[in-house]
Amino acid sequence: MLSCTIEKHGRLTFKERNKIVVYRLIKWTLEEIGKNLNRSKSRISRELSKYQFTYSASKAQFENEIINKC
Repeated sequence: MLSCTIEKHGRLTFKERNKIVVYRLIKWTLEEIGKNLNRSKSRISRELSKYQFTYSASKAQFENEIINKC
């Protein structure tokens, strides 16, 4: 499916977040996105619900890095 290794239960990577942006633009369902990224659809839903109105992979990654820096 994907040529790179992705953590199944860890935080989303920046690459995964960018893919979510693209997949949402082409109207993929949460289930389709989850299957493609080897993640649960609830994980995708939680990620998108953090940014209800506009999802930005860069903003999500930046906030994740700041929060988890401690």
